[in-house]
Amino acid sequence: MISIDSTIALQGVTDKRVENIESMEGSHVIKGAAMSQQANIILPSRFDYGYHKEFQRQCTEHLDNQSITGIVFDFSRVEYLDSAALGMMMMWQRRAVAAQKKMMIKGAKGATAQILEMANMKRIFEYI
Repeated sequence: MISIDSTIALQGVTDKRVENIESMEGSHVIKGAAMSQQANIILPSRFDYGYHKEFQRQCTEHLDNQSITGIVFDFSRVEYLDSAALGMMMMWQRRAVAAQKKMMIKGAKGATAQILEMANMKRIFEYI
């Protein structure tokens, strides 16, 4: 664990409230001053069923963590996205609602952003 007192930038996002960061494989947990935490799941360039087990592991870990209030799916690296990935996102969104946690999308661009738009994900996920 790294403790930080000053403003930091993580994956292009600056958060002046950040006190410390815990780094995990493929994800980061951002802790704010009010102890409200967001987990950042960094998705791979190919987001399809082949990523299922890792995606499930990270989502389960973050949803089970009582101190995490939101999960951010970071699409900044995603170049390919299929219907299996959309289905996984929907399944975990339902579980997040049941656990009273928010799921958000950030960094989608190009064809990935178009697919998310066609799937009407803005209606279901908050975009940040």
